[in-house]
Amino acid sequence: MEPPTVQIEHHPPERRRRSVVTMHQGCCCCCCCCCLHSVGGLIGAAVAPTSLLARLGFGRRDRTDTPVSAHPKPRTSAAAIYWWSFCTLILLCAIYILYYYPSDLHAIEFGGLVVLFFLPMLQLFSSMISFWVVEFCLSREKQDAAHAEIGEITIGSFVGAAAGMGLMVILLVLFLAFGALR
Repeated sequence: MEPPTVQIEHHPPERRRRSVVTMHQGCCCCCCCCCLHSVGGLIGAAVAPTSLLARLGFGRRDRTDTPVSAHPKPRTSAAAIYWWSFCTLILLCAIYILYYYPSDLHAIEFGGLVVLFFLPMLQLFSSMISFWVVEFCLSREKQDAAHAEIGEITIGSFVGAAAGMGLMVILLVLFLAFGALR
C-alpha cells in the first residue's frame, strides 16, 4: 500500500491583501545613498574652481578693460585638464569592463556600480594626472595658478565626498532609529 501524498494549497487571505516582499538595494534602503559620496565629490570638484577664480578676481572685469583681439589665444585651463583626465579614466574603466565581460549584463551593471562607488578614488587619480600634465606641459608662469586650481578641485572633491559620506551615515542612523532595516 502506498503512503498518502501531501498536497499544499495556498488560499487567498480573507480580509487583508497579501503583503508585498521587496528587496532593498544596497541592503539598507530603497534609494542609492551608497553613492552620495560620489555625487558629493563631483559637486565639490565642479564648484571649487569657480570659487578660486572668483577670489582671484577673474570674471569680474568690465568689458571695456579687455583688449579686443581678432584672434584670441586659446587658454589652457587646469580644470579642463582635470575633467578630461577624469573622463578618460572613466572611459578606460568602461573599456576594461566591456572587454572582459562583453556579454554578461549583470557583470557590466556590477562594474558600473563599482566604478560609481570608487569615483572619489578616480577623482584623486585624475588630480594626480592633471598635476603632472600641468607640470610637464605648461610654462613656468602658468604652473603656479594651475597647480592652485588643481589643488582647489582636489580639496573640493574631498570635502564633497566627506559631506556625502556624512550624509550616508546620518541616513543609516535614521534608518536604524526608525526601524527601517528590521
